Amino acid sequence: MIFKELIVTLLIALQVYSGTNMVELDQIMNTNPALIEMYQAALLQRESTGNYLAKHNPSVIEDYATGKPIKVQALGGYGILDINFPKWAKQAGLTDFSMEDGDWKDPKVQDAVARYKIQEYFNKYNSWDLVSIAWFAGPGKSNEFVKNGTINFQEEDANGVDIQAYVD
Repeated sequence: MIFKELIVTLLIALQVYSGTNMVELDQIMNTNPALIEMYQAALLQRESTGNYLAKHNPSVIEDYATGKPIKVQALGGYGILDINFPKWAKQAGLTDFSMEDGDWKDPKVQDAVARYKIQEYFNKYNSWDLVSIAWFAGPGKSNEFVKNGTINFQEEDANGVDIQAYVD
């Protein structure tokens, strides 16, 4: 949808503004902080239209460690799963993070956690599409794409959004 188009438009504008020639889009998509910020802004709009207090509909997923179904809820502006928030916050250097204290509601915390994870995913996959797949469907799906060259893009989340629609 608009998510990918927004990022591409912003990247083109950045190239025009900076006076460089755009040889190939993939070559300019690096870990430049401005690109991370643009992707992050687009992600915030895609996930919650900028609502840092969003609580997405709970859903049931398969627990990565046990293989059993677990109930999860995506929270905040970036739709970070409640089960991931504490771990990701710690990875981002937020050692005093607490779900119980409502730290997930702080926009600065959400921005820091999202920025860290976006950077991590980009460093691993070197592709904005694969970052989007990892964010939406989990890094296992991005790993599957890297390994097999494809995934089931029609696989849907609990809200009926499929991977392809999210990436687009």
